[in-house]
Amino acid sequence: MSARSWSALGALLVALALPTTALGQATRTWVSGVGDDANPCSRTAPCTTFAGAFPKTAAGGEIDALDPGDFGPLSISHSMTIRADGVLGGVLVATGSAMTINAPGATVELEGLTLNGQGTASSGVDILAAKDVRIVNSDISGFTRAGIDVEPTSGTTDLIVTNTAIHNNGGDGVLVAPASGAGASAILDNDSVTGSACGLVTSSLGVQATPNFATNCGTNATGAGGAALATSINTSSSANVGQGVFSNGPLAENAIGSDLITGNAVGLQVLDGGTIVSLGSNAIYGNGVNGGPTAVANTDAASIGADGVAGPTGLVGPRGGSGVRGAPGKIELVTCKAVTKTIKSHGKSHKINEQQCTGKLVAGTVKFTSAGAVKASVSRAGHVYAVGNGRISRAGTRLTFTSTGRLKAGSYTLTLTRGHRMLGRESVVVG
Repeated sequence: MSARSWSALGALLVALALPTTALGQATRTWVSGVGDDANPCSRTAPCTTFAGAFPKTAAGGEIDALDPGDFGPLSISHSMTIRADGVLGGVLVATGSAMTINAPGATVELEGLTLNGQGTASSGVDILAAKDVRIVNSDISGFTRAGIDVEPTSGTTDLIVTNTAIHNNGGDGVLVAPASGAGASAILDNDSVTGSACGLVTSSLGVQATPNFATNCGTNATGAGGAALATSINTSSSANVGQGVFSNGPLAENAIGSDLITGNAVGLQVLDGGTIVSLGSNAIYGNGVNGGPTAVANTDAASIGADGVAGPTGLVGPRGGSGVRGAPGKIELVTCKAVTKTIKSHGKSHKINEQQCTGKLVAGTVKFTSAGAVKASVSRAGHVYAVGNGRISRAGTRLTFTSTGRLKAGSYTLTLTRGHRMLGRESVVVG
């Protein structure tokens, strides 16, 4: 094989190392802080900017950041994924927008990006046309018009923002204001929209030619626009200069659920027929004026009707009769005495000591009800004839005296104690 043939084969192998389309564009390209836009944007020869990699990436493909870098602004004209997870994938701009999406019918995903407008650039993500846009795990700040600006001029655009911080913008945090004949919806899940002129804004009346965000968050007081819907769940719209949530126009609606809205000049505000629907569990407090939703949605079961009227309380029934009185309790008094006996074993006599005990049922009313172990004494005329221990239970009271003198028939006083506390004293008759 000639040297020229080997050279051609080498070029073919290099081309095959990078997934390509029929037009020679790669389905996945790479950018790096130390790349070069003259490169093919491969894994081993990355570009240095998103704009340099975009024309080399096929529609529906993906541009990934290899390492930290400022990868510059980008205009997106077809379906694309821009991903910078795990690295500082930044876009730092002083004019215009960091990401402009003008791609009718396209699906665009931006993930792991840090977009900074330095207080002078217009918008972080400017959506003019797209079918679906997803923004995930990103940070957007320092823009004069909006952190995320959804103003499609035709068609319907759906935006989903997840785990993203949108903060410190001179304009609105998120602005949803489609043109007449277009529509837009935004879903915010677990995001924060803070420290901007206004937080989350929907308008079906359009946007002022030169937005004054101190007046209606920069939206028109009259005019024609498309249907604008925003739903925020587990999201904070707080510490904004103006309104936290603002809905302007008859086709504008914000739905809020489990949101934190605090530290704004106005928490919730509607204008010119706009609506704010509460999905429940919102914390709206600490605003200059808290405001309130215009409607509350039944998110549990829309088919369940309202509770019926409570019926009247029924009459109280007659008091029941007393139960049968129980039989008197019984006390068994066991007395013991020491006896010495002599026994013979193997022709020898042995003395042993043993206790001989007898039991008697004692008559009398038993009122001791404190169950457990007790100490007992039997006395008469100040003389104690027997002392011992016992236990009170539901089955009765059993007392055993291990040391006693002769106990003759007659009336005695039975005293029960526990510790230093006397449980009671009763008159009993020993038969």
